[in-house]
Amino acid sequence: MKPGVGFASMHRSRHPEDAGLSDDELASKELALVRACGDWQRILDFYGIGRVFSGVKDVVAEKLARDSYEESSCLIESLRKEQLRSPEARQRCLELKGTRCVVCGFDPVESWGVAGVIQVHHLRPLSEMLSERGSTQTDPEKDLVPVCPNCHALIHSKLRDMGSSRCYTIEEAREIVRGKAGDGTR
Repeated sequence: MKPGVGFASMHRSRHPEDAGLSDDELASKELALVRACGDWQRILDFYGIGRVFSGVKDVVAEKLARDSYEESSCLIESLRKEQLRSPEARQRCLELKGTRCVVCGFDPVESWGVAGVIQVHHLRPLSEMLSERGSTQTDPEKDLVPVCPNCHALIHSKLRDMGSSRCYTIEEAREIVRGKAGDGTR
């Protein structure tokens, strides 16, 4: 299968009789077949998965039926590399640009009278800048923008949700917040 060719395209090429079905109809059809499967052990054996099928479990129902969830604390010692941000650069960015989120316009100082809530986003990923030299000079006017915590999480969610190596741009985040995501991902 070539990169960029999805399940629906592959399915249609192998099952021409399903060419007229939409992607959603194909997914529904396949899900029904999976649910109707009566010989999971044969599938496990076919793919060389060395497990014995012990029966169908409704994992979602089991999780919803729980009354409590285990939480614990532990001490973890580790050796790790951290990227240290400059509090002075953050402060200068806020002095220059204010505390209003550049994505959604929320201002915690204006709305709540609380300072220190707004975050600062690096327009160029700090990890890229540091990988080049080990340290870097940040220009708060060019390199940083104020963002609220929700929009900052949104900007970085592209990394998690889509397996991307890049964040959403400020303009992409604005479009998502406005409900006009042009790429259909949200």
